[in-house]
Amino acid sequence: MERYRITPIKAGSLLYYRGGFTADQEEYKTKEEFPILIFLIEGGGRKILVDTGGGDPGQMRRYGHAPCRREEEERPDLALRKRGVDPDEIDTVILTHLHWDHCHNNHLFPRAEFIVQKNELLNAVYPLPKFRGMYETFDTGTIPPWARQKTKWRIIDGEQTLCDGIRLLLLPGHTPGLQGVLVDTAEGPRLLASDAVPLYECIEGLGQGIYGISSLCDDLRAFTRTFDRMRELRKEGVEIIAGHDFLTLERFA
Repeated sequence: MERYRITPIKAGSLLYYRGGFTADQEEYKTKEEFPILIFLIEGGGRKILVDTGGGDPGQMRRYGHAPCRREEEERPDLALRKRGVDPDEIDTVILTHLHWDHCHNNHLFPRAEFIVQKNELLNAVYPLPKFRGMYETFDTGTIPPWARQKTKWRIIDGEQTLCDGIRLLLLPGHTPGLQGVLVDTAEGPRLLASDAVPLYECIEGLGQGIYGISSLCDDLRAFTRTFDRMRELRKEGVEIIAGHDFLTLERFA
């Protein structure tokens, strides 16, 4: 079986309430900085990217998003070049979901095939009113980032094996079509859980059935089933990787 190497890359940061990620009301008092992360997967002759991050901070402010920062070297294409990877080498981009901080730089990877869940794409076109801004939907007066450039799409419907050692798993709740990426590595299987698990704090009590479900929740029942599944995956030895936590960068250092 193929073994892959995962490299988390900081593609900026956002200022937000920790309680928004954990649903803990005591953690809504002050805003903190959280990383916007993308993930490079290498192995088997493949270079795969998971998510493409947010856009230019000034543009994001105009769209009314959470305050964000991005140093020039954190732009995804430049961050990859710094690691010796040309953006044209990325053959596949897996979009976990279509919120603004996960899909704003698709145009930087012109040779890649982009994979998204059908349910996520449909929901991004016409989401619940609460999430119109997160998706930058057409009725907010913008063109969603995923629709702004020519992109080779592969729209899938359900869980799939991408290749030997990499599987796409449905983890709905934060959004209807959120997908995680289960990767076989030399250190064991790792699940890139995206915003199903923004912070490790959310899964501190996972083994005891205590679920830190994010307040950014589209469907609480679906989110609960996702946590049930992640609890079983952990029992099977899967390490769950948080999507907006600085500890993720430390774990792979």
